[in-house]
Amino acid sequence: MKPIIGIVPRTDTVNNNYRLQINYNYLNQFLKRGVIPLILPFNEPEIETLLKQCDGFLIPGGVDMDPKYYNQTNEGDSKDVDAYIDDLDDVVIKYAVRNKVPMFGICRGIQSIAAIMGGTLYQDIAKANLKNDEVDHRHFVTTLYNHPFAKNFKPSFEINSYHHQAVDKVPEGFEVIFKHNEIIEGIIHNTLPITAVQWHPERFDAPESDILFDYFVNQIKEYHNEK
Repeated sequence: MKPIIGIVPRTDTVNNNYRLQINYNYLNQFLKRGVIPLILPFNEPEIETLLKQCDGFLIPGGVDMDPKYYNQTNEGDSKDVDAYIDDLDDVVIKYAVRNKVPMFGICRGIQSIAAIMGGTLYQDIAKANLKNDEVDHRHFVTTLYNHPFAKNFKPSFEINSYHHQAVDKVPEGFEVIFKHNEIIEGIIHNTLPITAVQWHPERFDAPESDILFDYFVNQIKEYHNEK
């Protein structure tokens, strides 16, 4: 049996039909590395049974989460909040932490992980006066060599950028490994197999994208073999 990656879906509404969805770019990164993607349903009572089948979890991009998760109120800066997805992120992230299951966060995923694990977010980086000099949704990040994983990356490299929120306070146990000016672009846990980035490596063809996915998939396979 191949290892299984549980992926939290996102949603949209078309012709008044509420739909689960996941970008195929996410699935492809795991399929080509020999991992079976499992798109997780909403938080039904049976969700625990599915979570136990997973050897890792992906918390992907999506709309803003409710700032109540980091003890703030939404004055209109957090957009298109979806309570169902917030709840599912919360359940999956807490399960992964509790059971030390590998987890990778992308874009909104880094924000969800940070918020649910005790950090905070900037609800709007422009209103927070954070410098973000991207051009055509691209900019460079700087590698901070304060974690062994960081040695796999160049001091600076280009990434894609599609967000207006960002991590403010980093949760306990994490190190920042990538930044763009004042904006946190990547975090990694010191003891748990959790990594998260602010950009979208699943749709950015670059060596750094392969390094991130290879690292995460290796963690998944190790977890799978030890079960």
